[in-house]
Amino acid sequence: PSRQTTGPQITTIAVLPLKNLTGDPGQDYFVDGMTEALTATFSRISVFSVISSTSTMHYRNTEKLAPEIARELGGVDALVEGSVVKSGNHLRVTVALIHASTDRRLWSGTYDYDVADVFALYNDIAKVVGHEISVAISESDQARLAKARVVKPEAYDAYVRGSQLIRHWMSGGCIEAERHFLQAIELDRTFALPYADLAWCSVFPDRLQRPVAELGPRARAYATQAIALDPFLARAYVVLGLVAHRLDFDWAAAEPLLKRGIALDHSDGIG
Repeated sequence: PSRQTTGPQITTIAVLPLKNLTGDPGQDYFVDGMTEALTATFSRISVFSVISSTSTMHYRNTEKLAPEIARELGGVDALVEGSVVKSGNHLRVTVALIHASTDRRLWSGTYDYDVADVFALYNDIAKVVGHEISVAISESDQARLAKARVVKPEAYDAYVRGSQLIRHWMSGGCIEAERHFLQAIELDRTFALPYADLAWCSVFPDRLQRPVAELGPRARAYATQAIALDPFLARAYVVLGLVAHRLDFDWAAAEPLLKRGIALDHSDGIG
């Protein structure tokens, strides 16, 4: 990646929607999924406070300047913006870090990766941003970022399709997303994220419109499997906490699980 300048201390970040430069609007779901995943990666680093992608998605194709966006998002220090070109399973991602109050570019980089290594891509961007702005990433956070796994491209694609649908869970998104998550698991049974999102869809009966007697055990099983595959998935701990509270009526068991989930996610939403 290219480097430009180092800048002031930055601890609060918002990742703006990445631009889809593939020339195919049908890939918007994939690029949006990359925005969410990059946000989630930053939120795993304890030194950063990160605005959730639910809030930043409103700035897709915005013409607003960085200072205005930053104010509307509650006064963030910096914005991450960029674009994606996807050709088959190859990705070219260009990203830049913008100092929010001055609209000054602090750093930019271009990355070429295969979809199979997309989690290494997210981790590399987060680590380089931390280095460029002289933020000390803790050893435990560095260890987590070092463990980026390889994922089957077809499984990742199925997962991203599902993850975009559950953003609209109130209008049946989980019902549509379920088959994509199950497909992702079938294609790659060691991929933790679809288990976590299936658990999230299952923990409240209205999301899948099936009885709690069926969905409760599923939520517990999916969340447990997600944590077994990736012990740092905040959403999975939150689901287990909700199962303990809502189904087992055991607040003593629920409280540490919910606190663990919150501690693992440094955004204004649990990812």
